[in-house]
Amino acid sequence: MVAVLGDCVPRTFLLALAAVFLQVLFGVSAGVVAASRRNTSLDRLAVGVSLLGISAPTFLIGILLQFLFARVLRVLPSDGFGLTMREHVVCGVLPALTLGIFGAAYYTRLMRDEMIGLLHQDYVRTARAKGLREVSVVLRHALRNALVPLVTVIGLDLGALMGGAIVTETLFRWPGLGRASVQAVLDRDGPVIVGAVLVTSSAIVLMSVLVDFLYVVLDPRVRR
Repeated sequence: MVAVLGDCVPRTFLLALAAVFLQVLFGVSAGVVAASRRNTSLDRLAVGVSLLGISAPTFLIGILLQFLFARVLRVLPSDGFGLTMREHVVCGVLPALTLGIFGAAYYTRLMRDEMIGLLHQDYVRTARAKGLREVSVVLRHALRNALVPLVTVIGLDLGALMGGAIVTETLFRWPGLGRASVQAVLDRDGPVIVGAVLVTSSAIVLMSVLVDFLYVVLDPRVRR
């Protein structure tokens, strides 16, 4: 059990980090742009694409990415893990992108709703009245206050992904904790199943504690 988890957990951790990074990069950017350009074509485009991303299951996104990048363009491998570090990175692009697109769709809706409410607050109007540039108002004043709910979602997502993205890891044959859990269930390997559950629950608890500490950094009012 220890040997299996020792091999699988680092691979799942790297995949989870890459997926969360892509979720934040795409989702937050699209959400901020949509909120600052509310009721424009950019806003409607971001909302429409995010709705498609939320509605589409991860296996469908993964199959489409495999078809596009592995079969049509032939620039990335369709699955596997590789032998060298470079091959590990290249093979991890598509599974990370699959999870990133799926999560970014939700992050877009979350950030858009949060930013729309914050951009109408009194302190934002005051910042605009002082003559600050719109970019500074959005990023320094509104976005910082929107990070509190975002950090909560990021922490929970990272903790959940540490349990292994079962569908994605199976589809791309990524030898992580999710795929190992499926194989353990099929083989009736009790120790590996128990170990996977313990790793998942520990990751969620650890990320929840870390999120509580980040609250204090992002919003000093929490200290009181």
